[in-house]
Amino acid sequence: MWIAVLIGVAALAVVGALVAARWRSTTPFAATPSRVPPSSTELVARSAPPSPGESEGSFVPIATKEQATELLAGLAVDDGSSAPSYSRDAFGGWLDEDGDCLDTRAEVLAVESLVAVGGKCTVTSGRWESPYDGTVLLTPDGVDIDHVVALANAWESGAWRWNDDRRAAFANDLTHPEHLVAVSASINRAKGARSPDEWMIPSKSRGTRCTYLVNWVVIKARWGLSITSSELDTLQRGIRSQC
Repeated sequence: MWIAVLIGVAALAVVGALVAARWRSTTPFAATPSRVPPSSTELVARSAPPSPGESEGSFVPIATKEQATELLAGLAVDDGSSAPSYSRDAFGGWLDEDGDCLDTRAEVLAVESLVAVGGKCTVTSGRWESPYDGTVLLTPDGVDIDHVVALANAWESGAWRWNDDRRAAFANDLTHPEHLVAVSASINRAKGARSPDEWMIPSKSRGTRCTYLVNWVVIKARWGLSITSSELDTLQRGIRSQC
């Protein structure tokens, strides 16, 4: 019996180490022009990726108020997108880029859990606190991995022009911890593909809303995505008042 317990503990330690290494990696995708996003992150002082079990500090602004304002001023404004009809299939599914048997969803679940997760290649248990609404979740079934800038919004904002590899890179971006966030399934469905001018975090925390708005701008800038004039107005006002 004790041997089985020790083996189980060792397995979880290995999974945790692999996940931590994954988040610390700076080159999870091949460095080809089709997959690497623009270098606008040079304007941003990136925070260190979290270690497993440290999700309380992972949902933080990835740039200062001033940096976000500067990035926002450089975004293209487009109110007349000519994108063809959106299909989720255009971005592919969750990938296991490093071959550790954990796909992108499992990687985020493992890193953002407040306790060590159960399972090996599939996360079966843990404890998550959704930063958008404060909901505490004890099983992964109730957890969604939110693309802060939703795939459908990215499509409308310019991703429809990308090739499949670049869209897959966007959908599975583990290099930047602000890109994917573990949230409650209910709040993720409420958000859908809407931008900040159409939906806002119901959290009463001023800091949480600042984080959401700043990181939205950083992601759009990093990937060269456009915004609408309504989006611009909301982001400008929101960053001024919430940050």
